[in-house]
Amino acid sequence: MYSYIDLLALIGVGSAHPGGFALTKYLLQHIPVHSTACVLDAGCGTGRTATYIAKTYGCSVTGIDSHPIMLQKAEKRMNKEGVTVKLVHGSVEEMPFASQSFSHVMSESVIAFTNINKTLRELRRVLQPEGTAVLLEMTVERPLSTQEKEDIASLYGTKEILTEEEWMKKLQEAGFSHAEIMGGGTIDQQMHLYADLPDWDLSPQIEPSVYTVWAQHEAIIRTYGHLLGHRVFLCKP
Repeated sequence: MYSYIDLLALIGVGSAHPGGFALTKYLLQHIPVHSTACVLDAGCGTGRTATYIAKTYGCSVTGIDSHPIMLQKAEKRMNKEGVTVKLVHGSVEEMPFASQSFSHVMSESVIAFTNINKTLRELRRVLQPEGTAVLLEMTVERPLSTQEKEDIASLYGTKEILTEEEWMKKLQEAGFSHAEIMGGGTIDQQMHLYADLPDWDLSPQIEPSVYTVWAQHEAIIRTYGHLLGHRVFLCKP
């Protein structure tokens, strides 16, 4: 049985998050990344964001991801683009980095698929005292019914699906002294706002059952697009 994350890895989707790569570039224009920055892409996937940051700003970039196929495709991308990014195979819930290692942390549609409390504490731990974290995460517009939670979790494997207010509370509990919302909305509201060219790196052999997961994803979007969406959180230690 393939998971939603397996689907993204096998298809090799770059910027598999709400708003796509256009939103990533927009966010980077509004945070002070510079050549001396030390950036962590937490849940880097196929490395599109990490590669762009390294190439655009010439700074130190580290990417961590738990899926080996994602990391293979990230390395392939970086070799093609001629950039250096340190890639680490590991979990964002327990990262092999010293405390206060990074001036910037980015995480795009990752935390909601993990143990949220553990991951937020880890991101706070590795962030430098004057650092900045930009977190783009799955959010619901209201608390979900039990049936709604089960429908969504059956595909995405989420243990919790948080509202904006619940995210803000968890960020505070994780030790972030400041968190503000840079943007967001539902899937239905946002789908037309960001034009993004496809960025796929298909694995050579993909079983038909993988595309069944894609069909399930499309069905969830059709059913819950008015409730499911995202928020972008700008956080300080």
